[in-house]
Amino acid sequence: MKFIKCLFIIPLFFLCSFRQLGSSYIIMEASSRRILKSENENKELLIASTTKIMTAIVCIENFDLNEKIVILDDYTRAIGSRAYLKASDILTREDLLYALMLRSGNDAALALSNNDSFDFIYLMNDLAKKIGMNDSYFVNSSGLDEENYNISTAYDMALLMSYASQNEIFLKIAGTKNYSIDDRYSFIISTS
Repeated sequence: MKFIKCLFIIPLFFLCSFRQLGSSYIIMEASSRRILKSENENKELLIASTTKIMTAIVCIENFDLNEKIVILDDYTRAIGSRAYLKASDILTREDLLYALMLRSGNDAALALSNNDSFDFIYLMNDLAKKIGMNDSYFVNSSGLDEENYNISTAYDMALLMSYASQNEIFLKIAGTKNYSIDDRYSFIISTS
């Protein structure tokens, strides 16, 4: 199981580093946090949608996953990748976590974070500090570039994955390939 968790971490940092045309990666054994290989692991970079890992774990640890959330029109206008949520629909926080993780839904990120409320962003940054992510700063729940940006390092994101991989709910959601919500939504991991 340790080997699988280690492999789960690898693609995140290759995606992060190629996006910025910089060489920064880490291969960390999840349970011991032993670094197996790395390059520029402390280089600060924009982390884009890998931000959603933090969004998911904050939701799982701090909120009732059965809580129902009304999808506001503002959420449906999210830019970038979306789960195509419909205004006025009512979804559970758990349903939205699947939309977040399987579809990389920026609309789901906004719904889960109450439109990037100060309190939610505080929880993200507070958890980052608690788990030792000393070179990370979050300004939104989706990872979309903003003036202050969501920044982190390969090392810090490996710490986050190590932490998240200890949570059974996170592992279940992140390991799901297809999730449906009655007749309204079906979220499928893209294979392209």
